[in-house]
Amino acid sequence: MTQLLALHSRLGISRGVLVQAACYRGDHSALLAALHSTGGRYRGVALIDGDTDEASLQALHNGGVRGIRFNFMGHLPGERNLVQLRQQAERVRQFGWHVLLHGQIGQLLPVLDAWHDLDVPLVIDHMARVNGCLPLDEDALGALQRHLERDKRWIKLSGVDRVMQGAPGPWEAALPLARRLLQAAQGRAIWGSDWPHPNIQGAPPEEPQLLEFIRAACGNTANVEAVMCGNPQILYT
Repeated sequence: MTQLLALHSRLGISRGVLVQAACYRGDHSALLAALHSTGGRYRGVALIDGDTDEASLQALHNGGVRGIRFNFMGHLPGERNLVQLRQQAERVRQFGWHVLLHGQIGQLLPVLDAWHDLDVPLVIDHMARVNGCLPLDEDALGALQRHLERDKRWIKLSGVDRVMQGAPGPWEAALPLARRLLQAAQGRAIWGSDWPHPNIQGAPPEEPQLLEFIRAACGNTANVEAVMCGNPQILYT
């Protein structure tokens, strides 16, 4: 945590979000301790399952957690049954939390279709892990854009190095994708550095370059302010 806070200080970042690492599963003690150390400046995203009771959810909320994450990537553990996952999503609605969906676009579209009527904010992680080194699948991307145009459907414009399959920055080839997703989710786009960049191809990206990319994707000061400040304030209140 000391390293992260020092990095954010150098980058001019005063607030942030910590996502529970998959290796910790349901043990949130390290996450809660880290959040407590920031005096409320940072929020958290948890990993829960059917064994997580109401008292534990309340403790997570009191400790600064504002969302849960569902992993659909094959190398990560986690429930895949959409009925059971929806039950977990509906449980956290009472706290005003969101659900962060981590997977590739082909894995996430069936989830978004099945949960079209779910009255919980859904945040698509890492630009839906679209492969930016291949021609875009316009049918799949169009379907994602239509979902993002709906209320309570968000996009995280993070993980550009993952989208570009580990290629070094500045990732100009990924700008059209990021801009299309930003346009589809006006007022519901956020950014994250993905530090410390686990399970990636290639060398870890340089954080200043990641900031340069999101600023270029936003295109103007108003969009930068929304993505970096205004939108996350709404999601992580």
